[in-house]
Amino acid sequence: MPVKHDIVNEIIERADIIDIINEYTRLTQKGKNYMGLCPFHREKTPSFSVSREKQLYHCFGCGASGNVITFIEKIENVDFQGAIKILADRLGIDIQEEDRPHSKEIEILYRINSIAGRYFYKNLYLREGKNAYTYLKNRGLNNDDIRRFGIGYSLPRWDGLLKYLKSLGYDEEIIEKAGLAIKGTKGYYDRFRGRVIFPIFNEEGMVAGFGGRVLDDSKPKYLNSPETIIYNKSRTLYGLNIARKSKEKSLIIVEGYMDCIALQKYGFLNTVASLGTSLTLPQARLLKKYADEVYICYDSDIAGQEATLRGLKILDKLNVRIKIVSLPEGKDPDEFIKLRGKDDFSELIENAIYYKEYLIMRLAQRYNLEDLEQKSRFVNDALRVIADVEDEIEVDNYIKMISGLAKVSINAVRTQYDKFVNRRSEVFKPKMYINGNNRDNRYMNENFQKDIDRLENAYINAEKIIIYNILRNNDLEPDIYEKINPDIFEDEFIKKVYKIIYLLYKNQEDINEKRILSELTEDDLSRFLDLMKGEYPINIDIEKFIEDFLTYKKMRVLEEALRESKTKGDSKTVMELQKQLIRYRLSLAERGYVYVRK
Repeated sequence: MPVKHDIVNEIIERADIIDIINEYTRLTQKGKNYMGLCPFHREKTPSFSVSREKQLYHCFGCGASGNVITFIEKIENVDFQGAIKILADRLGIDIQEEDRPHSKEIEILYRINSIAGRYFYKNLYLREGKNAYTYLKNRGLNNDDIRRFGIGYSLPRWDGLLKYLKSLGYDEEIIEKAGLAIKGTKGYYDRFRGRVIFPIFNEEGMVAGFGGRVLDDSKPKYLNSPETIIYNKSRTLYGLNIARKSKEKSLIIVEGYMDCIALQKYGFLNTVASLGTSLTLPQARLLKKYADEVYICYDSDIAGQEATLRGLKILDKLNVRIKIVSLPEGKDPDEFIKLRGKDDFSELIENAIYYKEYLIMRLAQRYNLEDLEQKSRFVNDALRVIADVEDEIEVDNYIKMISGLAKVSINAVRTQYDKFVNRRSEVFKPKMYINGNNRDNRYMNENFQKDIDRLENAYINAEKIIIYNILRNNDLEPDIYEKINPDIFEDEFIKKVYKIIYLLYKNQEDINEKRILSELTEDDLSRFLDLMKGEYPINIDIEKFIEDFLTYKKMRVLEEALRESKTKGDSKTVMELQKQLIRYRLSLAERGYVYVRK
């Protein structure tokens, strides 16, 4: 149902474009306007201008421009109604048609959470809270720390908090909406029972939710508030209410409550926690809003390392400078700083390495660099990591690093790098436009047709590039697999390999070379090994590559249908098919690149 016009006007009036865009790209005031890196294309020099006075933005690099609503439409990939809903949610504006005091409800929920937080805090000092208080003391927290972070305890009673809130006049339904009660078959009961409670504050310092930790071995170890209209875990960073006020231009991100509390207690006030190992895109945008540089300090275990990699990709897409803090094996930030102290942790921060170094070091650990074949694969994979680096000095340093790790001459690595970069540049090339009559632009059909003709003999190579990059990239978006039907592949062997990949994806299993090999016949093994040793383009935008490839496949079908329609003399169908082809060609032209083959 369309949103009322007056509500749209209210959103436009209340949504400050600077505050909204700052969540996606960091803006710096330059005179009357604000400047930053454009979130719609990669750039190193800020060309994205935002006017608070006019409530408009414009990028001098890619030409993107508009108001706060068009910005949300583009950045979140939603339509007008979707953008309105996102902005309304952030502003606490009710966009429902029914006459419901939504904003009033938000106010009530925050009030209930505040009351619950004080209730939990007082419980900690009751006789029943002794074990929880002792636990916190043993974790190195004093009374000032407990008060500062509002830590408390939920009594091991079925409905202790519920009764307390009801005595203050709140009904069970609104307590459930706050995420503090659960409705069972016999009525309502407390969500948190017998747990140490950590209030989760939003950016403004209001209690949006809670996290509870058990004191024994019962499961789950941690229990968080459910999603409510005031709490969204994927859009929340624990400790940000304190970190945003620090004078640091960087943020340290850790996994859990105690890691964040410990680092802030020792003076690292610019610490936040992601409340889990998976850093989300909204969380990454929050980080970018408040920091120029982010230090990722997850646990040193395998889960922590994999979380680090996921976080790297998300932050890199937002052009955030990223450094990795390497903790000693088996330690988390909380344990390390208590054992070694503030100075040693500061040294870890100073010695943090940039994420591309981190990725290269991880690759080096995966391969036996004494083996010639594995050494070659390491060099190739390491070059994939740096293929998008534009600074020549930075590239030179990475080449020296790869050379040293692989014990291969710098010249050899440089030569291989040049091959990869040249090959990569030929995977996608911008197409040309001509001005027809100064009133519109038309795609160069004759050149495009030549591309189509040359493409006939290039699909197999493109299919190999897709498989190669899928297996070399652990962070593909899941919808990529849904877009590709195995039958789209023409080469029967490639089709077989992708069917295995697709099945692993559906079964939520790890997609790697070892699993592929275990499913192939002996006759196919050598072909697969040859495929993975091939010198294919690296570090390409594989998701975009696949999108363009599928577009060409659709065009190929249309071209065949067009030829048949022309033979039959079906002018109406010919005209319709030509229109469809033009739409596809223009869509490729708008993306600026097409697949180019040899």
